[in-house]
Amino acid sequence: MTKFQKFQLYFSIVPGISSVFVFFVTMFRLKRRNAPFKEWLKFMAVFFGFGALASIVDAFVMTGENPVLNVMVFTLIMMLANYLCIHQQGHCEARSEEQVRNHKKVKVIAWIISGAIAFTVLIAGLIFALAGHFRSGHIEDMNGAEDTSLAVITREDFVCVNSEYAAMLTTEAHTGEKTDVTGLLAKQDHASCSVSAKKLSGIRTLQATQTDADSVTLHVSSTLSGGNMEIIIVIDGQYDRHIPVNGRQTIVLEDIAHKLILVKLAAESAEVNVVAEREISR
Repeated sequence: MTKFQKFQLYFSIVPGISSVFVFFVTMFRLKRRNAPFKEWLKFMAVFFGFGALASIVDAFVMTGENPVLNVMVFTLIMMLANYLCIHQQGHCEARSEEQVRNHKKVKVIAWIISGAIAFTVLIAGLIFALAGHFRSGHIEDMNGAEDTSLAVITREDFVCVNSEYAAMLTTEAHTGEKTDVTGLLAKQDHASCSVSAKKLSGIRTLQATQTDADSVTLHVSSTLSGGNMEIIIVIDGQYDRHIPVNGRQTIVLEDIAHKLILVKLAAESAEVNVVAEREISR
């Protein structure tokens, strides 16, 4: 392995940018060596195949609250793809100009086929990325359209599990000041937290608060368009109260200094839009 190839390998710890760099270097190398079609096919299969795999795994991992694991898995997959491309740079078969001319028609047909394969793999990766999870990750609505209460998720699971869910076409936002929440729940420690999803199943923490103030006022707005959903407040690991869905509710919590307050939602194949906002009174 040359020094330049070693540099590419070490640079692979930076996901995204390194993959683009290795892609163009490998493509230039194959072009200079007049590489046969099988080398180009191998290159495109590795690059686009691992790119689609990274997108699928990225979507799968991010159904939970573990962004560190998400980055690690994505980086490892793309590092493996980069390594295979770098290895190919030094071992690809070279051809003479005469051999290239004799196989020109075959090369045109091969490029068309390769383009079709690459396009199919790319579209498949995008579909899985947008879906956010495989279909089997969702919890079926067992009690019909008229009953929106939870049919599968238990109250014990609801209280104990922080975030474990599958989501499709979801968006979330966190804005405003933070309090004193630490650890994984710090991401939900904002004055305003919202989530919307075309389909959501499982349990997730929407907002977390921990302050030295004695009083916190919560404003929770929710819209449930399908499926089942319940919203609750958990204080220091204990169930406090249920919040009605479809509307705006205001809850005043007293004597909660230094206690961990969680606004949590559980959903079963639910189309939802939920916003939680807080006001702290000192």
